[in-house]
Amino acid sequence: MDNILGTRIKKLRQNAHLSQTDFAEILHVRNSTLSQYESGHRSPNDEIKKLIADYFDVSIDYLLGRTSEKQTLSNCCSNRMFSIELDIEKLNLSQAEFNDLKEALSHADYDTLKAIIQLLKIRSNRLVS
Repeated sequence: MDNILGTRIKKLRQNAHLSQTDFAEILHVRNSTLSQYESGHRSPNDEIKKLIADYFDVSIDYLLGRTSEKQTLSNCCSNRMFSIELDIEKLNLSQAEFNDLKEALSHADYDTLKAIIQLLKIRSNRLVS
């Protein structure tokens, strides 16, 4: 039987330099339970899977082996949008140039871009605080 879930949990834990005991404590499970998850003798419930995914900022699909991409879609998008925002700031666009850029996007794309930039600003403020 393939143990992708257990292998990925173990690898993520080890890459984060966490012992089984420490990570079990974070998950509020016994060390023996985490050991069984990693060995494939037991499968975590959905809530534990969510905790693991959130802790390591990976998708559930990554944990289950449905994708090899670690990053969540929202994280990939926010990283890309943050990069675009920085590029725009580096360009030091005038208001007219910014308006030209705005006109090049569809209304829906512009609203989406604006919402993502706002979320990034909120997120970066949390990181600074």
